[in-house]
Amino acid sequence: EEEEEEEELKRRKMMRKRRKLPADPVFVDLSMCRYPVLREVINEMGWFQHSGRDDNFSIWWMDTACSTERVMKLQEYQMINHFPGMNQIAKKVPLTRNIRRMKREFPKYYRFFPQSWILPHDSGSFHRNKRIEDKTYIIKPNSGCQGKGIILTKDKQEAENMGDAIVQLYVEKPYLIDGLKFDLRVYVLVQSVDPLRIYVYNEGLVRMCTAPYQEPTYRNVKNEYMHLSNYAINKKNTNFETSENFSTGSKRNFGFLNAHLKAEGHDAKKIWKRIYGVIIKTLISIQPSLAQSYHSCMTNQKRTSYHCFEVLGFDILLDHKLNPWLLEVNHSPSFNTDTPLDRFVKKNLIKETCQLLVLNPLHRNQSLKRQRAAAKERMTGEQNFDCHPPIMDTEMNDIQYNREIRFLKNYVKVYPTPDTEKYDILLAKAKEIAEKLDRHKLKLYRVPESRGRKNLHTAPSSINTSKRLQTKRSPPKSMLNMSGTKKLIVRQTRTSSIRERNVSASRRLVREKKAQERREQSISELVDESNALLQRFSRLVNRHPIKTAKMHSRSTSNLLK
Repeated sequence: EEEEEEEELKRRKMMRKRRKLPADPVFVDLSMCRYPVLREVINEMGWFQHSGRDDNFSIWWMDTACSTERVMKLQEYQMINHFPGMNQIAKKVPLTRNIRRMKREFPKYYRFFPQSWILPHDSGSFHRNKRIEDKTYIIKPNSGCQGKGIILTKDKQEAENMGDAIVQLYVEKPYLIDGLKFDLRVYVLVQSVDPLRIYVYNEGLVRMCTAPYQEPTYRNVKNEYMHLSNYAINKKNTNFETSENFSTGSKRNFGFLNAHLKAEGHDAKKIWKRIYGVIIKTLISIQPSLAQSYHSCMTNQKRTSYHCFEVLGFDILLDHKLNPWLLEVNHSPSFNTDTPLDRFVKKNLIKETCQLLVLNPLHRNQSLKRQRAAAKERMTGEQNFDCHPPIMDTEMNDIQYNREIRFLKNYVKVYPTPDTEKYDILLAKAKEIAEKLDRHKLKLYRVPESRGRKNLHTAPSSINTSKRLQTKRSPPKSMLNMSGTKKLIVRQTRTSSIRERNVSASRRLVREKKAQERREQSISELVDESNALLQRFSRLVNRHPIKTAKMHSRSTSNLLK
């Protein structure tokens, strides 16, 4: 009897541990997400983490960028937290290109982006520009993040050895709080790209520098704690302060910023309208290409909307006139909760984002039931008429409208609104620019057939032989009139073709001989240079053995090259 009671207790404990799944659960795949705050939010909402045994999840949340292949594999009820093609603003070089194209057409609307040059393509124009002499430049690598690889300088020559990067004019007069420079991390939710839907979260981070600001000079230009407001850089400084009060410390919230602006006599609402305009114009510059890449992944789906969503991090700087400047866009902003402010902002941000997702838990079971019925029909030929019809865009639009009414609290819908009709001109121009770029790409890959050249998209064996014969050289009509017989024409053409072959062969030999001589000359020059370097190194070793040993350990590879 005691053994039976123990077994009964064990069975009851096991039943308590087992979580009963609801009839329509929501599974979230977090296998490629490293942030614990996401797991906390999912557990609080009553959702479940996907075990990874199959692909029947509802939401896929990942930290890395999303490729088109991943989006194409999604089922009709599944969502992913990235749009394909968002790297066009998340990386510095494509962002500069897209803003530049729109700035040529609307220079007044796109003043929010500093003057930039793409390296190494624009290095010549950058060095020849005399208007920017004695200015301060900031060099950013294309794929850099968290302040890695950023160089602040007043010397143009430092930009010569940079590879894939951009050079920008540094904003030398920022707006200061307590004598410190700062920037704003603004969180933006892109719910769809066609039509474009943008929401801005009204809470964010005011990231302060940890050294009092001074205008850049040759002495202080390398002081990262003074000029760069990245959290990954400033947290290493001993002056970095963490506080439970959100209005003090090196990280503050937007509530403190609004109160500070009002105390200084500024209109905070006007400033935020300008920031919203910067966000809308930036996303409009890539909306046509985003929509094209998104729809190219939805060819086999009856439902084409709301498969993707994305939370972006816009870094905004305010100058001394309170004009916003776009620094960069992060497509995977950090959700680490190192400080109490981070936890407060990011946890509520993720929770409201999940609540606004256009998601119906019923769709998962309905779709799986349709798939099983289709498989049974292929095997047995029996049709199942009890299945729910496929998910359509009209049903998803109704869900989106209801979710927005029910859960829109801290998010602010900035596009589309009745006040954003003025951006229709920008969107039409962006579509026109995208069409021109597509036509230009087609011209690059298309070869005119009248010239007798091979088409790049066809194999050599598939080329029509009649076109080949048309391209061969034939005797002119004047020769037919002058010579009375066809034999003379054939002899003349043969002798001319043989003569041309001999001339071309001799020219080829001369070219090959010259190329060989150039190669031998360059090799001899390299050998002489390497011998001179070795002799110099041996002299240095004899004179300064300790100094050269340190130098050798640092740059052995360069000397060997």
